[in-house]
Amino acid sequence: MERSRRDVRRRAYQGWTALTRQGMGDGTLQLIPIANAMVYILLRALQDDVPETDLCGAEPARALKVSPEWHAPLLDARTSIPTMELGDAVFWHSDVTYAVKDQHNGKGYSNVIYRGTAEKPAQVRRLLLKSDKRRVRTS
Repeated sequence: MERSRRDVRRRAYQGWTALTRQGMGDGTLQLIPIANAMVYILLRALQDDVPETDLCGAEPARALKVSPEWHAPLLDARTSIPTMELGDAVFWHSDVTYAVKDQHNGKGYSNVIYRGTAEKPAQVRRLLLKSDKRRVRTS
């Protein structure tokens, strides 16, 4: 069996670890648990009902927005993660659409560590090691 060029086992996951108790309404993580949601977001601007001069609210150097005007079906699927206690963690695949609730309506602090990760293939690792060795020799 031939192996696919895009091996999902090598894709990085992102993580969210609670440093305080937090739950719904505390500005917590929200996910759209639909595997192809990002494809829908990226291709939405190419649909006939979107003016050619509009990219569904996309702006240069900004994260893509999921708005009620252009992405209502996805927003219906948006869900907050359950209440988390200190040390609880949640991880999701980098292709899953996520956001942080825009308002904190809780009574206490809501602190988390967000860990956005990127794949480091062996070739990149080798280049970084070479670069580090050169810096060590010249300093």
